[in-house]
Amino acid sequence: MTFFRDSVREPLPQGLSLYLDVVRGLAAVAVLLDHANSPPIAEPGLWWRLLGYGSAAVTIFFVLSGYVIAYVIETRDRTAGDYVVSRLSRLYSVVLVALALTFGLDLIGEMLNPTFYGQDRVVQAGWSGWAASAFMLNEFRNLGITGLVPGSNGPFWSLSFEFAYYIAAALAVFAPARLAWPAIALLLAMAGPTITALAPCWFLGFAMYRWRTRIRLRYTLAPMVFVMTTALLIWIPKYADPDGLGRSDLFPFGRGSYPRNILVDYAIAATFALQLLAVAARHSRIPVSSRALAIGRWLGSMTFPLYCLHFPLLCFLSALSPFARTGQVHWVAVAAGTIAIVMLAEKVTTRLQTRLKHLLRVIWSRFR
Repeated sequence: MTFFRDSVREPLPQGLSLYLDVVRGLAAVAVLLDHANSPPIAEPGLWWRLLGYGSAAVTIFFVLSGYVIAYVIETRDRTAGDYVVSRLSRLYSVVLVALALTFGLDLIGEMLNPTFYGQDRVVQAGWSGWAASAFMLNEFRNLGITGLVPGSNGPFWSLSFEFAYYIAAALAVFAPARLAWPAIALLLAMAGPTITALAPCWFLGFAMYRWRTRIRLRYTLAPMVFVMTTALLIWIPKYADPDGLGRSDLFPFGRGSYPRNILVDYAIAATFALQLLAVAARHSRIPVSSRALAIGRWLGSMTFPLYCLHFPLLCFLSALSPFARTGQVHWVAVAAGTIAIVMLAEKVTTRLQTRLKHLLRVIWSRFR
């Protein structure tokens, strides 16, 4: 298919690139705060006003992911082989580290503090969750998979969403239309209702990049739109569904039937997409220094490891913490320790990604 026939191959503007990196970093921090300030890790305290944005941050991640993948396909991964190698090396450089770290921390943590690890929200037992997570199929509900997450790593649920959308994007871009659409329909049928229901959020980001030359926002309106969408992104997660009217029976995810209000997800995705338009309209006027770009790239590189590693680390450090879970010292120690370990792990994932990319290129060349 020819999604990018009439597009222009150009680098991502520095102002827009910095914005995307900063938003990714803030979204990862929002997820960390949401989990670090809720039971069983800690009781809501000093930062309780920042709770409730974790789910919204995941929706923003989906829109960002679609946007970035569209850019990558246009500028770097121009062939199916390049795309497969790039995506798999990126995913598994973190997935392998996350699975190994989670297994080790859970094993040691259950020995040192079995009471903490015996709580419902900490560890999900069973090898099926580990096996399904290793192939990022844990949320493919219609495959009949019972284990949803690897051990204590509850946030791992969303990786199977990303994996499904990566495959769908590859089919849409690289496969002939007569094969692509039936294959995408079959993929979503196997994935189940939740992955399918959230797919428009991911592909909205994909379309925003694809149609960036056709959908333009007036330069003078951009600042007002940016302020308005920022206010909405703060307001919607807190007040759009105060009674929790999500349908857990239709859209279950994670280790249990948590309610997911799809209309709220769509509202957040559409609002953030509008903000992307506003930033894109003003990117040439955004002052960008080399230091700001370096910090932005660092935040971007930390996002994926932070998301995939933070919860087993939070559990482990909380289980070993000598401080009361209602105190702020406990929260600071656990959160700071988690961030510090993730910073070290990011160096490992970066090296692993390089090696995996080389290995996968060799395998792909022989397969082809």
